[in-house]
Amino acid sequence: MSPSLELTRRAGSPMLFASGNPPDQGSPYDKTSREAALPGQRRVLIVEDEAVVAMNIDSALAEAGFEILDIVDTEQGAIDAARRLNPDIVLMDITLREGNGISAAKRIQQQQNAKIIFLSGNSDPRTLADAHAIKAAGFILKPFVTERLAKLVLAAMTG
Repeated sequence: MSPSLELTRRAGSPMLFASGNPPDQGSPYDKTSREAALPGQRRVLIVEDEAVVAMNIDSALAEAGFEILDIVDTEQGAIDAARRLNPDIVLMDITLREGNGISAAKRIQQQQNAKIIFLSGNSDPRTLADAHAIKAAGFILKPFVTERLAKLVLAAMTG
């Protein structure tokens, strides 16, 4: 797979959409740059209802130096974990085992200042409008290359 990272902004949206395969060599998203760009912003709550996907996200982000606080798979679980753990970043799937990731994100943002990055295969106009309305930091489209996830999260955080 050839390296290419697509970072786009939709018209009128402050949200950064990341997809693709960021380059390894000479990238501004290498570990040193990530540490400089995100000092103290490395605490991540993962909200994902597919266990294998959640484990892959956990592994990829932990290996890249992010602190994984918890993995939850429901709307209420996300709200409770965010309140309890105060993450810097919430990586949020939209379709959850119980509830909805967009609703969870709205409630989390009412309680604290965590950056929300949606991770979903659902990119229909209504979903994107709902994600835009809550001022998410980014939207990472599935499928993604797990080994590149930390770079995509960084791109959304710093974009």
